[in-house]
Amino acid sequence: QEAYCYLVSRIGQPITEPQLIDLKLRLEDPAALAALRPRVEDVARSQLAGVTILWRELLEGPQQVW
Repeated sequence: QEAYCYLVSRIGQPITEPQLIDLKLRLEDPAALAALRPRVEDVARSQLAGVTILWRELLEGPQQVW
């Protein structure tokens, strides 16, 4: 139903190497989390790998921030 991701980075460290990644998921069936966990971790790793592209797009303007 909902997903939230919080990244905590450290000054001087690459943005792709956060100090902490906190994922919060709201599911209709909380018991389904165990089965989804590997997929969630894969998606998080994949998105983290592309965060430098998003960071540049945010600075250059093509991406909107609400």
